[in-house]
Amino acid sequence: MKEPPNGKITSLDKDTFLKRKAEIGNQAFCATLLKTGRKPAPVRFPEDLLIVGDMSYWAKYGMHCKKIIMINLPLAQYRWHNTNETILRSTNIQGLIIEERSVTREIEEMRDQPWSGFLRRAKLECLFAARSGVKAKRFRQLGNMTYAREIDQIVRSHTGLTIWLAARALVELREITVFKIGGRPRKPNNVYS
Repeated sequence: MKEPPNGKITSLDKDTFLKRKAEIGNQAFCATLLKTGRKPAPVRFPEDLLIVGDMSYWAKYGMHCKKIIMINLPLAQYRWHNTNETILRSTNIQGLIIEERSVTREIEEMRDQPWSGFLRRAKLECLFAARSGVKAKRFRQLGNMTYAREIDQIVRSHTGLTIWLAARALVELREITVFKIGGRPRKPNNVYS
């Protein structure tokens, strides 16, 4: 469970940083300060990835950092609108699902001890299935049943039936508790929440 914003400053070792990045949580794109000491950045942003380029970029950049500091404060706001690149590209299954899984695996391989046991593998599979389940649910809610089925089929083929079903149940439970009971409003075209 994440702490509420409290200004706490934490120094992360590279393995912890990469572990978090492989789990594809908040990528903190617009609120990140990169210090290069007036030298060129050690890596280039991967423009060949449709949606998850930032996920790959931060992990690869972090491999070159002497220190990674996290400040537990909201330092920026992200603005959702109908012409966000993320929304426009979300109808491409390659960028929405397949590249995400590939980048997760790529980042996990960068760690000192990648795939450290059954539970780590299972956690990454479950996170992938749950995130994808949220996307499939949103496309169903937006009336695109065909695309939602395609997402479900691809995810199920990667994770297996058991993890896919567990993730689907979790997505439905989240829908009830967060949006119906909790009353959180939705961004109209956001397929990520």
